[in-house]
Formats: sequence, C-alpha cells, structure tokens
Amino acid sequence: MVMSNQKPSERIAELLHETIEVLQRIETAPGSPCTTFMPAKKRRALRRGAERLRRGIQQPVFKNLYTAEQLAGIFEDTARRDEIHQQVHEEFLRLGREIGRLMREDPEGTRRTWETVFMETFWQAKEQGPGSEAAARYRQLQRLMGMAKVWRSDKRRQKSIHRQSEAVGADGRKGIPLVPAEILDDAPAGAKVLPFPAAGEDSGRERMLIRIGLGASQWIGSFECGVKTVSTVFMMPDAKHLFVSADGAGYIIDERSRRLVERTGTEIVGVTRDAEMTLFIVNHNDVVFEAFGPEGRLWKREGPEQRLT
Repeated sequence: MVMSNQKPSERIAELLHETIEVLQRIETAPGSPCTTFMPAKKRRALRRGAERLRRGIQQPVFKNLYTAEQLAGIFEDTARRDEIHQQVHEEFLRLGREIGRLMREDPEGTRRTWETVFMETFWQAKEQGPGSEAAARYRQLQRLMGMAKVWRSDKRRQKSIHRQSEAVGADGRKGIPLVPAEILDDAPAGAKVLPFPAAGEDSGRERMLIRIGLGASQWIGSFECGVKTVSTVFMMPDAKHLFVSADGAGYIIDERSRRLVERTGTEIVGVTRDAEMTLFIVNHNDVVFEAFGPEGRLWKREGPEQRLT
C-alpha cells in the first residue's frame, strides 16, 4: 500500500529492491537433476518418499545410481527448489502489478528511478567485484529489465495486429533503432568517405572504414583507430547521435548531419546500455566511466580502484 506522503518514484525504488531480493532467492535454491517442475501435491509425495528412504522402509530401484541417502537428498532438494520457484513466481507477479500501476501513474518519475537504481547497483557491483552480493543483485536487475523489455515487445506486437505504427516507449518517445554497420577493407569505387577526424586533425594512427546504415541512407566513415580492440556502432539514448568506437577510439556523431560532435578517447574497452535504451555507459579501460541519457551526458567519473587511491 502506497503511503499518502510517498511519491510513486520513491515507492518504485523500494519495489525494485524488493523484486531483486525475490529473484535472488532463485540463485540460492537447491540444484536437482530433476528438471520437471513439481506442484505442491508432488512435493509432499517427494518428502514422504525421502523420509521412507532414510528410515529404510523404501529402497532405490536403481541402487547402482544412488544410495538411499543420496536419493532422499534429491527428493528433498527438488521439493525445496520448486517450492522456492513457486513462491518467487507469486511474489514476482504481485510486485510486477504494483510496479506497473506506479509506472502508469508517474511514467517520467519512475523512469528516472529505474535509471538511478540501475546505476547505483552497477557501481556497487563494479566496486565489490564479480563474486560479490552486489554483482549478484546487478545480474538480477539486468534479468528484470530484460523481462520488462520482452513484455513491452509482446505488447507492441499485440497492438500491431490492430494498428500498424512506430514502436513507442513508455514515455512517448520513439524507440531507439538498431544501427547496422560493417567494417570494410576498401571503399567501393566512387563512394564518398567521410573522415573522422578531418584530414590534418588526426595523429597519424591507422584508420578503419565503417559502412553505417542500409540502402539509400547508408554512408561510409574513415575513423582513426584507438589502442584497444572494441569496434561498434550504437544509437545513443537521445536518438539524435551515433556513438562509434573504432578499435577503442570513440566518436559522437550527429546522426542527421553526420558531423563530428565529440571525440571520447582512444581506450574504450566496452559499452553497455539498459533494456529501456535510456542509459548508455562507456568504459574507458576500466579506469574512467561515462554515462549518457536522453538529455545528453549524465556524468563522467573515475572507476572505484582509482577513487580509493
């Protein structure tokens, strides 16, 4: 129940953390060689069978595979696993309904809250390392956002049966398109090639030819390479700028005019964005990170290992 003095964006932060906790319980569930889900009635039967095995009343059919103790453990682990999965499913549906209601009530505020929780969790996972609890929470948050993306995709497909229209996000913005791109060995004869940076403004490093787009809208850029191996092209969250990495050299380019707006270093080792495509993160050699949102750059900061020195 939402308190009268609590904003939807504040409540949704609590619900997101609660949802992460719920999903995290799946990772702590026991493993089992039995892949079939057991409903409550069969779980009770498994537990009775485990008790009979331990008391010697019943013996395994295939004694060469499992001892009575081992089989009893499998029965109990399977029952416990599926009990946890059922509880998680019910809790997840309850939380999802409340999150959905709050998102409809305050789309912009809840979107900002999603971004805040995502970044806080991301940064904690980065500081504490891949085996930490924060890293596990970040995995669950990514899983949650992936499920939300699939759900919205299904909803859009259902709507398209009745009306053909452009995909639109929850806040009314057009969806961020994927950008087809291809690294070329040579430019086709007569093709115009746009240099980034312009001739005379580079440092003399090797260049990479990248064809961006399809059909009549495609174009070829010659990008001075960086000192890493990451080469990729993304549309940024504002849907107005392209981000290009050519062997680690970063470029922000106006999508319509194809004008170079900014160079962003030569040591890019990774880029990521959230399922909503409203948050875009650039990793500079695990030393500096910068984030971009629909309104532009959100922040740029040093990584945790630098801030602690």
